[in-house]
Parts: sequence; C-alpha cells; structure tokens
Amino acid sequence: MSNFAVKPRFHVIFKQSYKPLKCWVAARLLPTAMPHLNAGLKATHIELRAAGKCCLDGKDYEFQDIRVYVDMAQEAAS
Repeated sequence: MSNFAVKPRFHVIFKQSYKPLKCWVAARLLPTAMPHLNAGLKATHIELRAAGKCCLDGKDYEFQDIRVYVDMAQEAAS
C-alpha cells in the first residue's frame, strides 16, 4: 500500500540487468551491521541484480536493485 496522495509519475531512463548470482558486491564493501533493519544484523553477501537511471516526478535518480543475504543463525543465537 502506498502513502502517496497522488500517484507519482515514474519511468526508467536506463536499466542494466545482471545475471542472477553472478554480480556480487566485494566482501570488503559489505556493511559491518545493518542497524536500520535490526541491531547487529550482519550482511554476508549482497547481489547486484540491476542498476540504472529513472525519473520520478520530473527529477532524475540513479537506482540499484540489490538482494541482501543475512546470517539469520547469528540472530537466533542472540
């Protein structure tokens, strides 16, 4: 459910897709924790699935479509 009072105008200007399980963020660039999700939650892998540019309500943005893999066993142990 969106919280927009008026439906935003959106279109993709450019999008580069990557083969699933082929494009990974370097391990040295992984965040040590993801506090915005849960204190101490550790990302083990981040997969880049697509990247590009889009326009939302007349303003251009760059975007990344990523999949974050986390160690849930680490959370259960807490």
